[in-house]
Order: sequence, then C-alpha cells, then structure tokens
Amino acid sequence: MIATAIKGDTLAGFDTPKPITSDAQNERYISALLEMEHRGHLTAAEKKYAEVLALLIEAYEEKHYPIRAASPLEVLAGLMSANNLKQKDLASTLGSESIVSEILSGRRELNRRHIERLSKRFKVSPEVFFESSTNARRRRSTSRRTYNCIDLAMRYCRGMAVFRNTMATATFDATGVVP
Repeated sequence: MIATAIKGDTLAGFDTPKPITSDAQNERYISALLEMEHRGHLTAAEKKYAEVLALLIEAYEEKHYPIRAASPLEVLAGLMSANNLKQKDLASTLGSESIVSEILSGRRELNRRHIERLSKRFKVSPEVFFESSTNARRRRSTSRRTYNCIDLAMRYCRGMAVFRNTMATATFDATGVVP
C-alpha cells in the first residue's frame, strides 16, 4: 500500500527525491531543476517535483554552505565592488567624500537618509542596509510567496552559486534577492 502511494507521487524518468547527502547528489538535483526550467511548460506534477527538489537543495546548502548575515557596511562594500565604484562616486549620494570615508571605515553609521538614497541608487530594498539576522529569512519567505516554485528554485540555486564563489560579486534586485 505504501509503495503504491509513493509510486503514484513519482514522475516518469525521475527518481523519488531523497534527502541530499553529498555534493554530487546536490549537483544532480540542481541539474534536474535546470533541465526542468529549460524545458518550460511544466505539468502540475513537475512543478511539485521541482518544489521538492528546491526544498531539498535549500536544506542541504543551508547546512553545508551557511551564509552569514552581511553587515550594512559589507553590503555597501559589495555593491560598490560589483558596480566598480570608488568612495568619490558615492559622495553625491551620501553628502561628501568625508562622510563616505567615515561610513566605510565604520566611524559613522548609515542614517535613514543615507539608506533611502543608497537603496534608490542601487535599486535594492532599504532592508539590506539594516543589521538583522532575520532579514535574510524574511526576504526569502517573501520571495516564496511572490514567485512561483520554479522561479524560486532557480533564484535560490543561482544565488547559492554566487554566494559560494564570493559575496563581493553579488548584486541584488529590488526585493533584495540575488538574481
């Protein structure tokens, strides 16, 4: 009876997804997800399968490749690096070169006006400039409600690949999610 129920939940050509125990298995699941995305026009069953794969990939990568929350200063430095900007390039946004220097050295914190201007300049949510370990979780749960499961899976997998390589090259879209 149980075997019949499980068999009914599998897709032709796909194994029943199991918790990921190795990098090789993780890569296979990511490849399967990419293949499903490239094919497009997924059936309801395929979308559910993709969602399960995304959840398994997320659980494995959160455990094996944890991403610590970035401070507002690290976010700003990462955005500057990703956009090939120097301190002087932000002077008009933050007020003066000395203010930019004080912020980047940690002698001054970003204020509300700075955050508003930076979020407009970089087209990111102001939330990325606040110090909070819950921001990443909140952004991820918001994106889950906003995007369908295959979009979420692809954003997550692409984001993990970017973060695994280096945070400095990451850019953020308006939701604060790595595209």
